[in-house]
Amino acid sequence: MYMLISFVIPLYNCEALIGRCLDSIFSSDVDTGLFEVVIVDDGSRDGSVAVVRDYARKHSNITLVCQRNAGASAARNAGLRRAGGRYVWFADADDHIASKFFQAIIARLGKEENTEMFSFNYQEVMTDKVIDRQLFSREDNMTGVQYYQRYANSYLWNKIMRRDMIRHEFLDGTKNLEDLYFCLQNVLVCHHITVLPLCGYYYDHTNATSTSLDQSLANLEKRSDDTLTIQRCILTDIVSLPADLQAVYRSILTETTAGHLYSLLCYYPVRRLRFVLKKYRQWHLYPIVSRTCNKRMNLFIRLANHQWLLYLGIIIKNIIRRR
Repeated sequence: MYMLISFVIPLYNCEALIGRCLDSIFSSDVDTGLFEVVIVDDGSRDGSVAVVRDYARKHSNITLVCQRNAGASAARNAGLRRAGGRYVWFADADDHIASKFFQAIIARLGKEENTEMFSFNYQEVMTDKVIDRQLFSREDNMTGVQYYQRYANSYLWNKIMRRDMIRHEFLDGTKNLEDLYFCLQNVLVCHHITVLPLCGYYYDHTNATSTSLDQSLANLEKRSDDTLTIQRCILTDIVSLPADLQAVYRSILTETTAGHLYSLLCYYPVRRLRFVLKKYRQWHLYPIVSRTCNKRMNLFIRLANHQWLLYLGIIIKNIIRRR
């Protein structure tokens, strides 16, 4: 018997929900010798660590690593370095896994030789509803390029990655688009990916303390700066890539640039829009010349390419907020 899966879970001020996440893993009745749970506390200021230590007293395959607050990317990197399983499954402390899926996949992993990554469906849990995200309707095998061409899915938690195919860590210090960049660097170069028409994960939007919901100006500007950092890294990487990978990278650039402009329109002051547009013009990312497979995004791109409409949108938004 050898360890098949390492769960890597970054933890920050999630005292109320980390227990549910761990319960979903340990309720699966999977032999504890087949998996481990590596939790990296990123300087929590609540009782998260005490909760994990209580679980660790009951389960010897839990490892707790504590570090000063450095962000999710640094926490995941620390967990990845400690991971000893053949496969790695990144989970978030405020989400939970599908226990039956874990049971089914662990039996399969012990027999797999070539598969570098498994990807699967998930559910989004809202306060008033649950949305099924059925990315895959049947089991299929493909390369990383084909995966992005068909699904362009860069979430971490609906993937189980073979440890030896992870050749690039997360970009330290970033907390926005860091998962996308990590997947681009590692998933895109895979030769053998298996997609499964099964729900394996519950992505929970109900955690009011999640840093992703922090709408303070400081956090918004940090997220915007991180987007620019990742965009710049992608542009740097493109130069040395073969044509098929370049095409995927450029498609991702189009989508992330459009997404960034939309967020600026919704949440940011005019000065941030002015700053970002200047950068994108320097990098030849604006005006956006490519199109996507999403009709609504393409409509937004057509409108956003008229700079005055972006400024007008922010002005109108600010007027409405003052009322």
